[in-house]
Amino acid sequence: MMIQFGFTMPLDQLDKTKRARYVADLDRALTLVSGHFDAAWCIDHLQFGDTDVLEGFTTLAYMAARHPQLKFGHTVLCQSFRNPALLAKMGATLHFLSG
Repeated sequence: MMIQFGFTMPLDQLDKTKRARYVADLDRALTLVSGHFDAAWCIDHLQFGDTDVLEGFTTLAYMAARHPQLKFGHTVLCQSFRNPALLAKMGATLHFLSG
């Protein structure tokens, strides 16, 4: 059994006026992670104080579509943000579509 490592992607500190740069930086980071880490993870926080934060499941879907060579997941999921049945369906759908 091999040890596998994952990388937690930063999803906060957004500057909404620089979306293209943020997306390019995110893709660049995932490209750099590929080959060195097995997975990329993100948080499930809706906000940090007054800082903008990307929603986790939507971001995972984007990252999985752009970088299928990696596995993706959440470091933690907050049950109070989503109905448990909906959360289970979201996870199963992402798992099925991303492999």
